[in-house]
Amino acid sequence: MRFKLLILVSMLTVWAVQAQTVQWQLPLSDYSSITRINYNLYKAEKNNKIGLIRADGSVVAPIENDAIGDFYENKALVTLNDGHGERVMGCLTEEGKFYPYSKKFYTLAGQKFFSDGALSVSDEEGRLGYIDMLGNVIVGFDGKYSKIKPFVEGYAAVFKGNKFNLIDKNGIGVRFKFGTVAELFGGTNACNGLVYVWDTNGKFYTYNINQGGECKKAKAPKSDKLDYLYRFSEISGLTKEVPFKKSAAQGTIGLSAKAQDGLYGYESGAITVLPYQLQSASNFEDGYAVVGMNGRLGILRYVEGGSFDASSLTPEQSFYAGREVDCKFRLSIPSSWHDKSLDIVLRDANGFTIQTTQLADNYSFSVKPTDTTTENFQLGVYADGLKLYGTEIAYTFNKRELCPICGKDKTVCPGHPTEGSQKEEEQQEILCPTCGKPITECRYQGVH
Repeated sequence: MRFKLLILVSMLTVWAVQAQTVQWQLPLSDYSSITRINYNLYKAEKNNKIGLIRADGSVVAPIENDAIGDFYENKALVTLNDGHGERVMGCLTEEGKFYPYSKKFYTLAGQKFFSDGALSVSDEEGRLGYIDMLGNVIVGFDGKYSKIKPFVEGYAAVFKGNKFNLIDKNGIGVRFKFGTVAELFGGTNACNGLVYVWDTNGKFYTYNINQGGECKKAKAPKSDKLDYLYRFSEISGLTKEVPFKKSAAQGTIGLSAKAQDGLYGYESGAITVLPYQLQSASNFEDGYAVVGMNGRLGILRYVEGGSFDASSLTPEQSFYAGREVDCKFRLSIPSSWHDKSLDIVLRDANGFTIQTTQLADNYSFSVKPTDTTTENFQLGVYADGLKLYGTEIAYTFNKRELCPICGKDKTVCPGHPTEGSQKEEEQQEILCPTCGKPITECRYQGVH
């Protein structure tokens, strides 16, 4: 375990003494936007171009596209405007798989979605046809069609000029039969197996794509409005608006970001998981959160089960004037950070830096108090540009005095006169007026 050891001390906010932990999955990057699409899949933007990345920053689709569409039938289009049109660069599935296209295909207005496994597009020469999700040609691109509609229930309405036809995925057209001498004039896509067609006399019929046979007479719909799949809205109950989905699947929601004094952090109940320091932060989803710091974006990973924890090993200390006191504390570090370089930072109430030494999980530092007092020290743990943990550690210092004669603490000294008091007693001792000796040594005790 490698540490850069500093101890700082200041009047900072007191953080909870226990927390889970987070780590960078994607360190702060130059992306201007990162948006979650699905589990471990994100849309990333840089220099006004868009691509796909994993949570660790690995690129799924190059950051060179102009748009990533919403999902329909489990698929979304990744597109680029290349001057010729909106080129389809690939297909993204809800499961997070991306299929890039090498051939050039271009979107058609109102049909920017896969329907029935097929995407209606044009090629570089403007010929119309259909491709599958891998970018392979299904049918078309032979110049037969001047207008095409999406595939629905195995068939698609196509046109050559104003002439309507209904083709399957092999390009084979349906032969509509009528019980009259009228001829086919127009029609729609299938809805629940029935295709609405009308003849040159304006009479309406239905054709059953599953049973075949002759077209049966039918009433004309009250409204001629068509839905996005080229069917009568009155019959399908749908409109021109394509029911796209913004996101693929709802992930498992974890911790919510909290705000304090304009900065974001994460808490779990009374536990601070990450102190407030982020400029922007999303909720954790499937264990990841998109966060912003210093104008840059990254992705955090939530780590279960680990926590930082610090406590004083010598909460109460005695000291003598002018002498230093050794203080000790223990710091528990989550296993996920054992192989990381950490800055252990501590400051006293005046903001002065104090040097420390480390032995295993224990740390010590020296201070020189002047009076009996309780002092609070702020401990912080930093790594990879994040403040991972912060707490306050308190120590009580009790001032003691020493005996100037024996050097022992006065509370245990047996009691010694001072050097000055001894001389004073000698000076005041009574002498014999006859022999001049101290009265205690005179044989006659002063009476001769």
